[in-house]
Amino acid sequence: MRPGRQLSELEIRSEQAFGDVASGAGLPRTGWTLTRLSKRDDPAISRISYLAEHGDCGRFTYKFQLRPLEPHGFTTEYRMQSTAFDLFPHSDHLTVPEPVYLDARQQASLMTYIEGRPLSEFMREASFDRAAQLVLLEHAGRWLDAYHRAAGPERRGFRPRHTVGYYEKLRDQITTGEIKVAAKPLFLKGIAKLVELEPAFQGRETVSAVQHGDFHMRNLIFDGHRMAGIDFSKDQRAPVGFDIGKILLDYTSILRSEADLRPGQVIPDDAMEAFFRGYTLVGRNDPSVEFLLYARILATLVHVPQKQSDRTDAKQRTLVRLRPIAQKAFSPGMSGRTTRARPGIRLYLTSKSLERARHGEHEVYNAIQEVGRQTGTEVTLSRNAPKHRQSEASAEMSLVHMSEPIGRNGLVFRRLYAGSFWQFERCAARWQWQSAKALFDPGKIDAAAAATFFDDWRERLYGRRAKQASRDGFIYMPLQGRLMQHRSFQSSSPIKMIEEALQNSDLPIVATLHPNESYSDAEQKALDALQAQYPRFRVENIGMEEALATCDLVVTQNSSAAFHAMFFGKPSVLFAGVDFHHICANVPKLGVSEAFAQAKVAQPEFAKYIYWFWKLNAIDLEDNASIERLISRLNALGWKV
Repeated sequence: MRPGRQLSELEIRSEQAFGDVASGAGLPRTGWTLTRLSKRDDPAISRISYLAEHGDCGRFTYKFQLRPLEPHGFTTEYRMQSTAFDLFPHSDHLTVPEPVYLDARQQASLMTYIEGRPLSEFMREASFDRAAQLVLLEHAGRWLDAYHRAAGPERRGFRPRHTVGYYEKLRDQITTGEIKVAAKPLFLKGIAKLVELEPAFQGRETVSAVQHGDFHMRNLIFDGHRMAGIDFSKDQRAPVGFDIGKILLDYTSILRSEADLRPGQVIPDDAMEAFFRGYTLVGRNDPSVEFLLYARILATLVHVPQKQSDRTDAKQRTLVRLRPIAQKAFSPGMSGRTTRARPGIRLYLTSKSLERARHGEHEVYNAIQEVGRQTGTEVTLSRNAPKHRQSEASAEMSLVHMSEPIGRNGLVFRRLYAGSFWQFERCAARWQWQSAKALFDPGKIDAAAAATFFDDWRERLYGRRAKQASRDGFIYMPLQGRLMQHRSFQSSSPIKMIEEALQNSDLPIVATLHPNESYSDAEQKALDALQAQYPRFRVENIGMEEALATCDLVVTQNSSAAFHAMFFGKPSVLFAGVDFHHICANVPKLGVSEAFAQAKVAQPEFAKYIYWFWKLNAIDLEDNASIERLISRLNALGWKV
């Protein structure tokens, strides 16, 4: 038994069975590490999956089902996975894991392990990045397109009568009280919608293909490059709208709001467009897609118990998420026209920032209110959460803090690391901002004005500590998040950055972890391994001000600590794109060795740069002319205020 935790019956039984499964697959019975990937344990369904690792044999996915006890059904699912693997047109970007061994009696199986995480996790990480969500949705469409084509799709006339007949019978049972459903009036309204729509869809041409059967975001595994489908539950042909409706409603109910929908619409326009950029076997106007989206709402709601006390937390969340979408979808509509709000300015803030704004303590909101007063533009506040976001097609001007803009007239705002200096831009990527692309020419900066400005802000921020800074012979390395990942704006992953810094400098390196990041076991192990291998490298809990006051050099991806280092007269080496790169040794531009070489001898004009970056390129909301400058900036970015 594992120390510190009581194992459930499901976990005990699954671990007991694993030795038999491994042996049956011709693998060693012992020497394995099992790491849980997923678990569902309730009275009706009890199953678990693990990553099974062995030093000599590699990595596998191990699945075990305790309930229901249906060996034939478990075997059928395994064979469907095997058929899918055989048929699927595997590529570098799209695949299916290979089944390895089945133990039908114990309801356990092994298959090859696919690196990555469920698509649903990537989607949640992109909760505030609509563009990233749509790219992921396009990837999902591309995978399903390949799967539906694999066994030879067939064109046929769409016959919605079977679906409508099923729900008409269900309606009668609900009406007589034989069956109880949650949100009964809404459910019956949905059935009436299907009955109303049936004649318009009857007989229209669609495409039938081998069905996945449970095609939601948790059954796609993605590693940022390759996507794999898992957990096939059907081996029959069906109109493609069944699978398509499942994933599109899964996405919409979790990440979108009814505010994104027109009356009578189920899925937002931008989501449909993104998915069908990847899925090209049929288009968004295919009859099975259009009709079965409504049926999918009912197929999901029917499994939610009528009484809240009988619902699991998951079922309650399903109802809360789906009810407003169903109300919009089952209302009269489908006119094809998007309702446009009167143009105004909407400011999206976190819950804490909303409270500050309502008490007059949020300086950007105060400034935007003054912009609205001077220009006759209505200003409203919204919580920055997916459910509260406006439609991408909305004409309303919107501002969001430090994440991708919302809507076609959206802008992003961000404090420039201290003070009342703010930047307003059309994208969240700082390295793509106008100020990042601007040319810094110290020869054109008034030296006296810059020195006065710099000295004043250095004193305000750090007092004597910055003036008395020393160089005690070490590199300060503030780490951020995702240590194992090499993202597009980085020259290398943070872990690789550590190794390259050690190779290009003889100085000790003191690294710190970001207080707002959560680091995985794998990341912690990688840091521990580097500390064991390199005595010059250590992770410490040291404050930024203390580190900047005593280090020789800052090395980071794009932490704001490199900006603050300028007040201490310390140079920086940057491994990623950022807006304040101009006087830093920039690895993406120079390469690693040249960046470190330049950092040793460079004498950046910190005072002139801070003056140029803040005074000449930012909006200082404490300045008397700030509102005039802000209006000018917003209009330059495409607004009409």
